[in-house]
Amino acid sequence: MRRALRTCAARAFWAIPLLLACEPAGRRPNVLFVSIDTLRADHLGFEGWQRPTSPFLDALAAKSVVFDDAQSASSWTLPSLASIMTSLQASAHGCDQIASRLDPSYTTLAELLRDSGYDTAFVASHVFLSAGYGLQQGFTHVDTRILQDESAITSPAVTDWGLSWLENKAAANDDVPWFLWLHYFDPHAPYLVHEGVSERFGTESDVDRYDGEIAFTDQHLGRLFEAFERLGFAENTILVVVADHGEEFGEHGVQGHGYDLHEEVVRVPLLMRVPGIAPRRVSEVVPTIDVMPTLLELCGAQSRREVQGRSLLPLFIGRAEDGREALSEVCWQFGQDMKSLRRGPWKLIDSRRGRSAAEMLYEKESDRAETRDSIAEHPDVAATLGALLRARIEAGLSLFSGYEHRKTSTLTPAEEERLRKLGYTGDK
Repeated sequence: MRRALRTCAARAFWAIPLLLACEPAGRRPNVLFVSIDTLRADHLGFEGWQRPTSPFLDALAAKSVVFDDAQSASSWTLPSLASIMTSLQASAHGCDQIASRLDPSYTTLAELLRDSGYDTAFVASHVFLSAGYGLQQGFTHVDTRILQDESAITSPAVTDWGLSWLENKAAANDDVPWFLWLHYFDPHAPYLVHEGVSERFGTESDVDRYDGEIAFTDQHLGRLFEAFERLGFAENTILVVVADHGEEFGEHGVQGHGYDLHEEVVRVPLLMRVPGIAPRRVSEVVPTIDVMPTLLELCGAQSRREVQGRSLLPLFIGRAEDGREALSEVCWQFGQDMKSLRRGPWKLIDSRRGRSAAEMLYEKESDRAETRDSIAEHPDVAATLGALLRARIEAGLSLFSGYEHRKTSTLTPAEEERLRKLGYTGDK
């Protein structure tokens, strides 16, 4: 059956959704969507990290389409996840402040799948995923019992809730397709020590403890993936793993995330395991806003409004495409307005903070870590990318104007203190 699926997909992916075309009559794929907070791509084994942080994710990557240069829409959680779930850039959805919310006039991936017949469920483990921020739109079942404070450990509970959902769905055997979103939080600061896991990496430095957090999360993802296979979902379930953003450890002068748009905070892991699609590594730049149109096409659903992402299905079978690019934005701090554009081997960062402004250009093939500004040597490239960047922002703002926008909420002192402890102080 897998061979037949692969052959069908290779011949007809451009005309109709892969799984609808290839599965027995009417059978639609489930979607298990896993997002992991604050997870750098380059701290995972399948992306070259030498420490054993991710054995279970590495095993999944070997069965998946892995996008080695996936770029987040922002360098902190709320705009990044809002972009994934709407396929819109931050300038188009406006969730760019710590008191922002996704307006109900927007349409999310969950709403589109629900309205096309999917059962939808969500387990939230980050304050930005609570009801007031709007990302619960479209979910029939929502569990927020483990919305944590800054020192909670949540991966065991997220996996337990996910296992319960999978087991109930397997027992129901009702042929109703489902979309389950599980958000794992533990790699986020403060980096905690997990007995029996963290010791192999060390517990003194932030990087050591961060790697221990990744390994702890990976361990609980392993329980989830084992049940996914054991319960028989692998044959008809799309499994997506993505991060909202990465983390900086002083590479460009700060610690944490949300302060700039360099490699370490916007390059994220993205892998998709799709029944019938052979494992593959994809080197092209892809923005995470491409995830939503890809899943809609695979699941036979359509967007009701314009999206800015485009389907990744051509890349699934090795069809290289010119012109893919990735825009990132961050502006949640006072006076901050930073944007970046990746296109081909180049990346332009337009950085504005208060009265200071600068443009930086990086040649990514020779300088992946973005340590050498090449703008003086390539002013023509910078000018071209700058014009494209401004056009992309204008397009986002044009879309933004077509939606309703209610006044952002006012945070209570308790909420402000909670966010401060999570690093959202806006003072760096």
